[in-house]
Amino acid sequence: MVFRLYENPGWGSAIVEVQLAFYQLAYEMVTVGDLYDDPAARAALAPVNPLVQVPTLVMADGQVMTESAAITLLLADMTGSEALVPGAAAKERAAAAVWALPAVAEAYRRNFD
Repeated sequence: MVFRLYENPGWGSAIVEVQLAFYQLAYEMVTVGDLYDDPAARAALAPVNPLVQVPTLVMADGQVMTESAAITLLLADMTGSEALVPGAAAKERAAAAVWALPAVAEAYRRNFD
């Protein structure tokens, strides 16, 4: 399965890129540019993700995922790995999901401060 990751250097897409590499999943990167300052970047991403967000991850079946924390859980579940996130049946999974959200938010906050 080949994933397509729509990204912009220095944005939250790096979190997903690291996970794809960690899990040794095949992926290609599509740099979209600055979605705040470049109307062409927004126009290019809108057909793929109407929310116009990065990261945007497109799977081989065409399903589109956004939000770094959600993608983190998805990749862990798809690979069956508990190396980065407790498995879906683990009692620690809920706590991991709760902490994933502020961790991602902090990465974004530090990027844009």
